[in-house]
Amino acid sequence: QYLSPARNFQVKLPYTLSDTGGSAAYDCKVEALNNDFSQIYSNAGLPTGLGSQIVYFPLLMTTGGYYRFVIRATDSHNTADKAHLRKLALQTAPIIYMPIAENYDNSDVTTPGATNAAYYQDPLPDPKSYYAQRHTDLQSFEAVVLAKKKIAEDNIIFVYNHGMPGHIQLTGHGYSYEGAWSAGPDTGYNVRIDDANWSKVYFVLFAGCNTAVTDPNCGNLLTAAHNAGAFLAQGFIEQLTVHDAYNPGGLGSTPDQWSTAFWQYACGYSEDAPYPQYIPTIIGANVHAVDMLMSIYGQTGEYDTYSFIGNSQGIMSLVPAFLLSQ
Repeated sequence: QYLSPARNFQVKLPYTLSDTGGSAAYDCKVEALNNDFSQIYSNAGLPTGLGSQIVYFPLLMTTGGYYRFVIRATDSHNTADKAHLRKLALQTAPIIYMPIAENYDNSDVTTPGATNAAYYQDPLPDPKSYYAQRHTDLQSFEAVVLAKKKIAEDNIIFVYNHGMPGHIQLTGHGYSYEGAWSAGPDTGYNVRIDDANWSKVYFVLFAGCNTAVTDPNCGNLLTAAHNAGAFLAQGFIEQLTVHDAYNPGGLGSTPDQWSTAFWQYACGYSEDAPYPQYIPTIIGANVHAVDMLMSIYGQTGEYDTYSFIGNSQGIMSLVPAFLLSQ
């Protein structure tokens, strides 16, 4: 099950054939169904050998939506054998792919940053492209550990919370770092992330104070994520200014305004970068959000101190999501 914003694709389709009698299939075909379930492609010339197979074929996806690919294999028994009439095989362990975006924030100062992110990620223009989730104030150290385990399936990770060199908080509220991701090592209250599997992560954004700064003992969050396999990681070098009980002279509702501006632009909903007329970039989203703060407050709150580690230093797009399916 793939998602397309209307493109001509070279589809890579893996499948596995098995038979209790150990015989290859009589024939095997693939059918591609449009999002209205009408057939748009059929090919009966697929490999019939047992085991793992991969086929490639061009497919024009003319409208956005879910495209379903059905493999039909027929067993090799003789049609004269009434006990073994040729019949369609059943699929086993079908795989459904949909990009995942996980968003975390803090009810103390950064709410509703995760909600804003998920709002724009989930309904990417024509149609939904991410399975976007939001989490506020993870309730325990165990929940932080579980969030780390989920990284292996995530494509976008957004953490908008209190930060410090080498750490970013995920639990509770206030300035307690008991229950944070750390660049390493484990401390009993921080969960190291440098040994996680980030190979599917396209972009991770640690939106917190000093999250791009290196700690002499733990290291650097961006480096840890990138070394674990993340394509691109972003953090901030300075201490971000927010308006909360501890900082009454802050910039007002900065988390709400900044996260709205950033994800609106990054996901193609901004008038400055309407999708599909214009494909927005991550660096463009940062510039747009900083310009928004400047226009309102006359200062950036240090949101212009963003830093990247990884491939394509901020110039790639998070839209459309088919980029994640490679």
